[in-house]
Parts: sequence; structure tokens; C-alpha cells
Amino acid sequence: MIQYQSISEFFQQQETVTKVIIRLTDCDILQHLKNSNYFDYFFNAREEELETLYNRSILNFFVEDKKAWVVYNQQIHYLKPAKMKESVIITSNTIQFDSKNLIIEYLMFNEAKTQLKTLLWTHFRCVSIIDGTSTTHPPGLLEILEKRFLKYPFIELNINKRLVQLKELFKK
Repeated sequence: MIQYQSISEFFQQQETVTKVIIRLTDCDILQHLKNSNYFDYFFNAREEELETLYNRSILNFFVEDKKAWVVYNQQIHYLKPAKMKESVIITSNTIQFDSKNLIIEYLMFNEAKTQLKTLLWTHFRCVSIIDGTSTTHPPGLLEILEKRFLKYPFIELNINKRLVQLKELFKK
């Protein structure tokens, strides 16, 4: 298992890092981000970074390639609440892929990057927007993914083992 020497080394390996402010309308009566809204924050942060990462907007994949990605599985751990008006840091990384599927790891931290708030793994499948059937990623995307994905030896893609590693790192 990869051992990070420091939190700063960990953040150097992150594919995307986005700062956002938790909005009032996305919170519950306790001023915590509603569980369902975490997904919106994660996906919006990822979408904002795709153009930088892949030199192409998500709309191009839809229009030019007639392909999209649908979620078919998600695993999430809520560790600490994200609170109303709080600035948080969201990171995302491709942690595994094949010709039709992607697994993206999303993490949410406090602004100081000292406290892990949430860990999410989302499994996506590439589909044709014409008929909704499973299809391969657009040409060239696999080469880009190979260069960009987090080269971490995820043991049997076990989110619980990953959580233990992250908790240990942020306990230091």
C-alpha cells in the first residue's frame, strides 16, 4: 500500500483540486450539507476541471461523440459534516478504468486540508446517447486516462481499506 510522507505529498498527487463554498439552500436545518447534495458538489467540481484535464468540454463528448457516462454504483463515507458557508476543498481522481467503465474517487476536505469530510467512489459506464446501450469510451480517451489516473494500488478496489489509509494520513 502506498504510504504518503505528508499531507502535502498527498495533495500533490491529486488530479483536480477545487475550492467551493457550501450554499445555504443546499443545507438542512442543522446547517449541514444535505447528504444528496454532496453528489452535486462533487460532480460540479469534476465537470469544471474536465476541460483543463482533457482539453475538451463534457458537452463535446455528448454532441460530437454521441456518448455520455451514467452512474451505476456509488460508495460513500460521510465522516464530518460540511457546514453552511464553509469553504471546502474537493479533489477527484480516476482510480480505475477499462474500455467502457471509470471509477472516480472524490474527497472533500476542510479549507485547511487537514480534515477529511467525505470519501466517495462513483462507478460510471460509457453509453451511447442515441440508444442508451453500453459502448466504449471515445477515441483517444483511454490514452488520456492512462496518463492521468491515480496510480494507487487499490487492493481489490476496497473503499474501506482506502478509508483506513486516509484516516491514518489525516490523523498525523
